[in-house]
Amino acid sequence: MVELFTSGDKINPTGILNYTYDPHNAFNKAVQHTTRLKDYFEAYCNTQWAPSLHADSNVFTKVKESLIADSRQFIANSKQLVAGVAQANGPTDAVLISKMAASIRTLAKIVQGAVEALKVTTNEENLLSLRECIATVGEAYSDFLVTSQRAAGKSMHDENMTMIMQKGTHLASLLSLFLRTLRGLQ
Repeated sequence: MVELFTSGDKINPTGILNYTYDPHNAFNKAVQHTTRLKDYFEAYCNTQWAPSLHADSNVFTKVKESLIADSRQFIANSKQLVAGVAQANGPTDAVLISKMAASIRTLAKIVQGAVEALKVTTNEENLLSLRECIATVGEAYSDFLVTSQRAAGKSMHDENMTMIMQKGTHLASLLSLFLRTLRGLQ
């Protein structure tokens, strides 16, 4: 299995799927992990991707379907995270941390799936589409996490709660676009 992180804490895809977030720095660590996932994917696109010489459309279709399923799960996780922020006592709330961890794990699966899709495609347009989508969703998700941390435990009338609703709506629209992009991959 390819390591996602080759410096620092050396978390690989399995590692991030099993990572236990410390409540006192969970959101900061999740933002770091999101950045590393984006950087990993970008590095893969820049240094390792080449059109597959042995492309199999059936394998590509299966990988794409799995990527779509993970993306739908990420949408559900993000909605649950917004609800968790609204119900949390603060940014160290255990239920909130578990919802945040579930969403970052799903994002790691999406990055893994995107790499797997690129391994079996001959179409450079797929590379360009996935690269743009992963970067855009990653940026929006990082911003969403930062705002979630600030909003957790606040009253519904607090400006941070208003911001989290706006960031959640923005992330949802980007994820909807991501799903459309995935469906259009060839």
